[in-house]
Formats: sequence, structure tokens, C-alpha cells
Amino acid sequence: MSCPSLLTCTVRKNAPVFASETVFTDLMLRDVFSEDVIRVLSRGADAGEIAARQDVFRALENNPSMAERFSAMSSSAANLARLLRRYDDLHDSTGAVMIFTHLAKEFLRFLDLAEFPSPRGQLLTEFSAYIHNLKIHPLTEEMRRLCADIPDFSGRTLRIRTVDGSLQMTAVTGNAAAAHFEANLTAMGLPPTPDRQRSPRQMPASFSDGLAKLYPTEYAAAQVLHDRCAPYLFGEEADIRALPALSREIGFYAAIHKFTQQMREEGFPMNLPQVCESRRICLRGVRDISLRRRGLRGENVVPNDLMLTAEGGDNFFWLTGANGGGKTVFLRAAGIAVLLAQNGCPVPCDGGETACFTRLMTHFPLNEDFSGTGRFDEEMQRAEAIMAEATPESVILLNETFSGTDEVKSAASSRMLAETLHSCGAFGIYVTHLHELTGSTIPSLAAVIDESSGNRRTYRIIRAPRTDSSHAADILYKYSLTRGQLAERRKHLGKP
Repeated sequence: MSCPSLLTCTVRKNAPVFASETVFTDLMLRDVFSEDVIRVLSRGADAGEIAARQDVFRALENNPSMAERFSAMSSSAANLARLLRRYDDLHDSTGAVMIFTHLAKEFLRFLDLAEFPSPRGQLLTEFSAYIHNLKIHPLTEEMRRLCADIPDFSGRTLRIRTVDGSLQMTAVTGNAAAAHFEANLTAMGLPPTPDRQRSPRQMPASFSDGLAKLYPTEYAAAQVLHDRCAPYLFGEEADIRALPALSREIGFYAAIHKFTQQMREEGFPMNLPQVCESRRICLRGVRDISLRRRGLRGENVVPNDLMLTAEGGDNFFWLTGANGGGKTVFLRAAGIAVLLAQNGCPVPCDGGETACFTRLMTHFPLNEDFSGTGRFDEEMQRAEAIMAEATPESVILLNETFSGTDEVKSAASSRMLAETLHSCGAFGIYVTHLHELTGSTIPSLAAVIDESSGNRRTYRIIRAPRTDSSHAADILYKYSLTRGQLAERRKHLGKP
């Protein structure tokens, strides 16, 4: 029986990337998650895996001791990986026997940590069953008995340093074996090692041979352990080489659980949306966690609902409104919510449900101005790539794409891109300052302002009918134009 994954229910060979590196940059998540976590999030999950991962996160939330155990399991799996590398690096049989002792003991420690008394959900149940079968295997039980009679060789590690061609050795401070070896060095008249001490990455054969001669009884027991259990541990039954890979998977749950707890402490609600079969995303009160950079707590962030559905053509929306009204914040909140939901993780929202999607794509320009000249070609290339890959299982978030060119070209290109995505059934939102694009077959969202209070930004996003208002004062300020310049441009474009 091969080691089951804690992330996937089935083997998905050559699965397409769910979210590219650009997505994590656009959503400002690169300093939130480690590269290991980002690698997992970039793969996404199918509907069954989303539900199965949610079961794991619920178990971690409901059982604090399990969260602590996951952290210990991750550390143990990492130790196994380190010991395996050391074992493979050794070219002498004596050293391999000694390292194998530590490897076997860490393997047993991992098994004790990894068997859950009352596993919940498919992933934990299958994993616990696998671990239980390993624990009751006769050779595992024999390994445990043999390990109990062998002291830890790591307490007898010595530092070796070559000075002027002569070998000088000093024992590690603070253990009986080291003191014993130190006495032998003194008796041989060898000088001590300087205070700056460093362990070699690979134990020299001469050292392991000497250590074996110093402790013949312990080494003989370690030799028996190696001869009896190495074929089992490296064979198909135990397959110890598959366990270190779990470090990334276990670490993913530990990191996301810690992130979830931190977000809640900072006032952000974190909930697990239900997975639904209907083609829709209905998430209540999504929040942009990147606003933490501005010192905002979650309770001070204005929540907005993310509602997209295949019914009635409401799968793709324009989003317009005044500059600084919260359009980009909402778009980023939507992207973070979709990314986490599609990986079975808690989401910064009040709850809801979502279908399963296979791709998340974003385009957030690095700058927003009218003066760009070379940016249009780059944006068109990215737009063409997005259109080529878009399907009804895609979520696509576009922030002022084509805003760096003239209004005529920008409007034509934006309309072509949005209509292509809307008609193919892709889900998404397109933020634009071109209010004349609204009112077509593509529905619109708008950032609400309070006109009775000096156009105060409310940061609320609502569904809106077509509006011809372009919030001229905001546009003029944003692009450093005067009213006369704006009127001249509109006249040139044949607009009243």
C-alpha cells in the first residue's frame, strides 16, 4: 500500500496550473505565504478534494491538540528527509549503520504522531489507516524493540578539523560519550579544537570506524537493526522515501491553520464556503486582507458580496466607479476568496458557496496612466493568452486592462476582451474607468459614493444600471487633465 496524499484524493498527473505566479503577485500574497504554500495553492483542487481538505481544517480548528500534532509531524517529516540525505551521502557501511539508527527512530516517532485516534474525512481516514497498518507490521514492532536497546549516536557526534595536515578531534561538549572520547584524545597528546567548532556535513569513514570500535556493543546492536529492518524500511511496504514528501503537505495545513488563526485575531472572519454543483460563486462579505498593510483591522474593512452565476449571463461583470472608491480592493478580495476557496481553505468572508473552477487568471497593471505607449502591446499579448485559455471553468479578474492607451483603442479592446470572456461562459470582473462600456449585454457593478456628503467613498460595491457619469472631477485629477483638455479630447473623438 503506497503512502496516501493528504492533499489529493486521486492521482492527478499533469494537472494544469490553477493559478500562475502572476496571480500571487497581483493579489499581494507573496509576503503572506511561503513558497511551499504557494506551490500547493497554485495547483488548486477538484470538488472532492476541496471538501476533503475542508474536513482537515475543521478537525484542526475543533481540536487544538491536533494542530500541535500537525506541526510536530511536519518537523518529523523534515527530519526524515534530512536523515535520508545524510544516509545517501555516506559511502562507508559503518556510518550508514549509525545514521540508519537515527532514521529508524525518527520513523517510529513519525508513526506515533501520525495515527489519529478518531480521524475525520476521507484524507485523514485513509492516511491514519495507512499509518496504523505500518505501526502493527511485525517488522515495525521488531524495529521498535531493537531501537529501544540502542543509545542515540547523535549524542556521540564529534567534530573533526584538519590543521596543517594533522587530524585533530574534540568531542561535543556535554555528554558522557564525548567526555570519554576527549579523555582518549588527551591521552594521545592531541591538542583541542579551537572554540569555533563546526560539524562536517558528511561523517568521515575514519571517524565512524573509530566510534564503532569505542562502542562495540552499541554498534553491534545497530548493525542488527540495519540488517533486519533496512530492506523493510526502504522497500515497498514501508517506503520511507515517500514520507518526507508529506512534510510539504502537512506544512501546508499547519501554515494555513496558523494564517487563519492570525486573521481572526486581526478581526477578519474566516469561513469555509460550501461546494455547490450549480455554476455560481456566492460569497457574502468578502474582505481584502492586504488592507492589513495600511493598519486596518478586519472589522474596519468594508465587506462586499461576490455574486457571479451562469444563470442569466451574470457570470461576468464590468466594475466602474470613482477613483479611490474601492474597485481594486474588491477585485483583490474576490481573487483571494476564489484562490483560497478553490483549495479548500478558510476564506476571509462571512460564508457562502462556490462551484469548482479549474483556473484563476488575473491582470493587474503595474501602473495606471494615460501616457503609456509600449504597454498596449504587452497587455494585448496577455489578453490574447487569457482569451485562448478561458473556459466556463475559469475565473478571470482584470484591473484597468488597456487603460494605458487612448480612449478609442482602450474602449474597443476592452469591449472585445470582455465580450469574448462573457460569451464563452468564463466567470470574472473587469474594472474599467470607461463608463460608456456599461449598459451592454454584460452586466455592471459600481463603486458607491455618497453624493450628499461631498462624493464620500463608501467602498460599497453594488449591482448598477448603466450610468453616463464618469465622475469627471476624479478622472481629471487622476490623469492630470484640465476641463478644457478633456473637452478638446471629447470634441476630437466626435463626442458632445
